[in-house]
Amino acid sequence: MKFKSAFVPMLLLMLAAAASSSAAAIKTIHFPGSLNTIAADVYRGKVVGLYWNDSSARQHGFIYDGTSYTTIDWPDALSTALLGIDGDTVVGGFRPQDGSRYRGFKYDGSAFTLVDPPLATSQPINGSAARGIHGGNIVGDYYRGQSQQGYLFDGSSYVDLPGAQAEDIEGNKIVGVYRSPENRGYIYDGVTFSTIHYPGSVSTGASGISNNRVVGSYRTGPNAVHGFLFHDDKFTSFDVPASLGEDTSIEGIYGNTIIGSYIIGGKYRGFIAAIPEPQSLLLFACALLGIARVRQLGGRL
Repeated sequence: MKFKSAFVPMLLLMLAAAASSSAAAIKTIHFPGSLNTIAADVYRGKVVGLYWNDSSARQHGFIYDGTSYTTIDWPDALSTALLGIDGDTVVGGFRPQDGSRYRGFKYDGSAFTLVDPPLATSQPINGSAARGIHGGNIVGDYYRGQSQQGYLFDGSSYVDLPGAQAEDIEGNKIVGVYRSPENRGYIYDGVTFSTIHYPGSVSTGASGISNNRVVGSYRTGPNAVHGFLFHDDKFTSFDVPASLGEDTSIEGIYGNTIIGSYIIGGKYRGFIAAIPEPQSLLLFACALLGIARVRQLGGRL
């Protein structure tokens, strides 16, 4: 009994230390005054995304530099979303003032440029979006009729990609989503197309890549979404504690920093976090295993 009474508090302290370390590394991204904020990509601490603050859900793009938020909207657009960043250039999508279909764009800090595959459908409900950028290359998706198609744009020509959505690019590697019939993530290097599917999930999507590490989200049920990190053929699940393990999505990665969104109280909030250190994960796992062992031994202690 003495062993048990001393051991359990020690395990609880281990759990608290691991949880506290993880929580301290997570920072909320919330555009001031908005009802909902979604963080979509990150580059050297600068975060881009979208927010909306009224019942009409009119969206606005934003850049967060770690201190202040700046709204970036395509001129006179009905709605704008920033979805990717590389250096001082951002990409995204917008709906024109006339209510016609969505179109992709890039913005270099001074000028907006349209990024819109010529075969994109003219139907207002569909359209195109630019989602990821690396150097002079942009990836995204567009609708050709009723079919969604990924694309690569090198600044002069558009090339169709095998996935339904191309979400991000690093060098010659592109990550995104295809349907089979449920969503599956993928990595495509221009030659080889590899599936990414979180074990036991009903759907998986890849949304960002940095240093050969891929991030995304997977779904285990209608209202259960979790983030993941995929590296060296291994998956690590990630949830923002405030989401209660029910709705966290990782949208982007740069170096050791990940960003994404979670739902709390029915509202979207963005987050930025450091990738959990292996020792923190080991500490957390050991504490859980220790408590499970105490429960298993029960009255024998």
